[in-house]
Amino acid sequence: MIMINGGFLQVGTARKPFQHKALITLLTLTSHWFACVWGLTGRTMNEKYNDSSWITALEESKGRKFDTPIRQYVASLYMSVMTITTVGYGDVGGIREEELWVATGMMIVGTMIFAYLIGELVSVVGLINEDENVFKQSLDELNVMMIEANLPKDLCKELRSYMIHAKRLRRIQRYEKIFAALSPTMQGEVAWHAHRDWLPKVWYFRGCSYDFVVSVAKLVKRVMYAPGERIALRDSICVVNSGVVARIGRVLTRDHVWGEDFILQNDILRRYQPANSLTYSVIAYVERSPFFAALALFPEDQEHIRFSAIKLSFCRALVFEAKARDRNLRAARSGGGGASSDGFNKDDSPIKRAASRRSEEHTSELQSP
Repeated sequence: MIMINGGFLQVGTARKPFQHKALITLLTLTSHWFACVWGLTGRTMNEKYNDSSWITALEESKGRKFDTPIRQYVASLYMSVMTITTVGYGDVGGIREEELWVATGMMIVGTMIFAYLIGELVSVVGLINEDENVFKQSLDELNVMMIEANLPKDLCKELRSYMIHAKRLRRIQRYEKIFAALSPTMQGEVAWHAHRDWLPKVWYFRGCSYDFVVSVAKLVKRVMYAPGERIALRDSICVVNSGVVARIGRVLTRDHVWGEDFILQNDILRRYQPANSLTYSVIAYVERSPFFAALALFPEDQEHIRFSAIKLSFCRALVFEAKARDRNLRAARSGGGGASSDGFNKDDSPIKRAASRRSEEHTSELQSP
């Protein structure tokens, strides 16, 4: 069973209901058949040896009569269940050689059936708690790694906290193997339903074909950040899957998108402004190179994205020009030179200034720890 919840692909691992019913049915039918065989054996021995069988022995030990079919069936069913489950109270047993042979056969067959039932039950319980078992194993391995590396206590606490919060993300990453086994059409449908909450928020995706948007959804990757970590995903469109993120003075929560300008070819016009994770945050993102590789397969959408990139580039150029004129006017009013009569310094190119600023940002990123 495949479910979509909160932008994540979740795959149930529980067994089908009919498999549970099959185990119960097998136990019920085996108990009934053993009860019939044991009851028939007792009645046959009564007829053969003149009321001398396990039935008469039980009547003497309990002090009551088992002379009706229903009472004999209840006593036989009690014996069969006790034999299958290997309890062995000992209050019901054979006294004749024939009864001992029948009881021995019931014990051998019953033990094998009971072992099979226990194995199936353990398998079902193991599947239900599979995620928890994998998580505990990962924590154990982390503890061993921290001990061998002799890490400080504060760092150990942070690592454990991260592992606990990343539990769901790791489970979903394991489900990607199941996702990869689906047909391309099914993969597309699942991916679309998983990301349909945020994909329409990207303005240029609204004019694209469904097939192309589905192909973009299949390219989505996820990564988790701890509180205070810097989210520096260059040349990618990013969306908050869970958690809280701060960027450019804004607080972003689930399904907020940034980095839509990764479609621009000119690196100077793209705004690289990293975000900071305020909580444990899961960020979904699509990288630029796979995006354009998928776009090449859709000529009509390629034209639409190209037109959107031109429109966005024109808007960015206007912003650069307006800021450049504003700076020049301020400089002219403060007594600075180099400004023309219209307040624009022709030697001061906004593109050059943007490139210089981008170079300074890149240098500071390389120097920062």
